[in-house]
Amino acid sequence: VKESRALLRVFEAAAKARKFSGFDLMDDVVLMGICIGCGACVISCPTGALQMIEKRPELIVEKCIRCGTCYVRCPKASQLMVGRWMA
Repeated sequence: VKESRALLRVFEAAAKARKFSGFDLMDDVVLMGICIGCGACVISCPTGALQMIEKRPELIVEKCIRCGTCYVRCPKASQLMVGRWMA
């Protein structure tokens, strides 16, 4: 139940936020040095626009459709969303 509430908070925050994309993931998580290298973003990307290189996701710009799936599935980006839009 606790995990369900946490997940619900992420989706509530995402609903309040602007639209996200792989570009935002790169800016907010990877370039800021908070990526943990778990690969959740890569696995969730429907177009294969992300690939892991040296334990960090790299964005293939031409493949990104700006759906935001990678951002929502990233545990660090999810923490950022909850912190920004649910505070």
